Amino acid sequence: MITKSLLTRKAAEENLPAKTIERDYALAHLIAGIAALGNESGLVFKGGTAIRLCFLPEYRYSADLDFSVISGTKEEAYSSILKAFASVSGDISGLRLTDEMPPRISYFGPLGRERFLKLDVSVDELVLNTEVRTLLPHWPDLPANSRLRVYTLIEIAGEKLRCLMQRTQCRDFFDLWVLFTRFFGRKPLIAESISGNSRDDMRL
Repeated sequence: MITKSLLTRKAAEENLPAKTIERDYALAHLIAGIAALGNESGLVFKGGTAIRLCFLPEYRYSADLDFSVISGTKEEAYSSILKAFASVSGDISGLRLTDEMPPRISYFGPLGRERFLKLDVSVDELVLNTEVRTLLPHWPDLPANSRLRVYTLIEIAGEKLRCLMQRTQCRDFFDLWVLFTRFFGRKPLIAESISGNSRDDMRL
């Protein structure tokens, strides 16, 4: 169990707001809960949060959960997420989906205040490359050997490039810079990933 004092001490060490560290704690435990469902969830984890929690432990802190649905409907995906709440361990309580659409995840963490996480569930993604990864042990009270299906780094990069064509956000530039400098180098590895990343825009 993570105490409030431990969390605030970690925040001071990293010169970050305590709520940012608490959010990272909540994200990791929520993903562990979804991993406990196995293939039943029909979800594939993706985005910057997936990079931090499954590939690169020192990666930037993230603020949301992104998934693609590979089996079932969006409503069934939300039902799976609700079911996963029952498997969430650690000092996380009061988990629920808000009534707005798209819903957010409401929770109470070690700091004792209600917080919200953005939740993005996509059903129109043409998912080409996935793999099963073990959740990195960011927190000592995470369940051991939590494994779930995740976009490969190539697939994440392809989606980031597509997003840059539709919007301009600093985190997308940063994510691509890290992926190319840390993993891809100058190799043209993502051409196949951007050629059909979305069923709604096959021209990309």
